[in-house]
Amino acid sequence: MKKPKLSTSQNRVGLHACYECLLNNPKSVEKAYISRTKQDPLFIKIKKLLESNNIPTEIVKKSFLDLMSFNHQGLGLKVNSQPELDWKNLDNLEENKKSMILFIDGVEDPHNLGALIRTAWLMKVKAIFVAEHQGLSSLTPTVYKVACGGAEYVPVIFTTKLPFLIEKIKQKSYWVYGLSHKAKENIHKCNYSNNIAFVLGSESGGIRKSVENTCDVLLSIPQISANASYNMSVAGALAMSAGSL
Repeated sequence: MKKPKLSTSQNRVGLHACYECLLNNPKSVEKAYISRTKQDPLFIKIKKLLESNNIPTEIVKKSFLDLMSFNHQGLGLKVNSQPELDWKNLDNLEENKKSMILFIDGVEDPHNLGALIRTAWLMKVKAIFVAEHQGLSSLTPTVYKVACGGAEYVPVIFTTKLPFLIEKIKQKSYWVYGLSHKAKENIHKCNYSNNIAFVLGSESGGIRKSVENTCDVLLSIPQISANASYNMSVAGALAMSAGSL
């Protein structure tokens, strides 16, 4: 069987990820591949969206979609675009309203990144910047699936210039908070500004010194053991929740 051209970073697999993509940006979808037969409510909605947007659909074998991801749930979309950051949107800050950005100093596990994107969407985060120096350098099908549609709403920008972009964000009236086990002030007692940027370190190395030096404040997350650490996606969720209050 000829291999499907479904391996690029912008394609989607999984019911929830595909549904949100069709709902938010159907013009980006070039083709749908289906191997499932189960007609559950969400899949029926997806089929209706495919039909109403005249998107070409091909029935394929499960092995066809397995070449892209083993967690496809019988559905894959060939997509040609993803959300892009509008820098002007970061300038239009409303008084007495929270605005939040995430900086991730390297991420290795696509499940962590997917979970962070999902939470960021629900917390109205404006953008996520990810350093390419370690681990992932693009959004993978697994990231999209774990994000469950969040990647259709939050721009994710991979960069080799994270410190430069942090400084650029600071010029737009954002206060930068880095998460570090070395910090004495904890996330629940911080007096946050309205415009917040959180910096998360990689799973294995934390925040690099060059990135840490750009932070205005370092914060820690309370825990009972100094020899353990929170999962990256959990730490990010705790920080976003504390900052949004």
